[in-house]
Amino acid sequence: MSSTTVALLAGLVDGAAPDRGRIPDFVDALVAGDVDAEQVGAFLMAVRVLGLGREATVELTDAMARSGEVLSWQHLDGPVVDKHSTGGVGDPV
Repeated sequence: MSSTTVALLAGLVDGAAPDRGRIPDFVDALVAGDVDAEQVGAFLMAVRVLGLGREATVELTDAMARSGEVLSWQHLDGPVVDKHSTGGVGDPV
């Protein structure tokens, strides 16, 4: 278990807001396969039970979005939109 992951989990359990950068480090380690399933479970349980503040939520969302390939749509003329399905095939748009 990395010291970064230990510090993040300990802070969450204590109710402290994570230090800036700890969540992206955790996501990077997770994507690299350096985080055990038990650590992921502990993180998810802490977030579910204790919550995650706005800044940490934004940091987590950004880290997750950037954990893979990021597509660019700048060459298109106009806005890019997405309709996310709520489940079921054939949802009318």
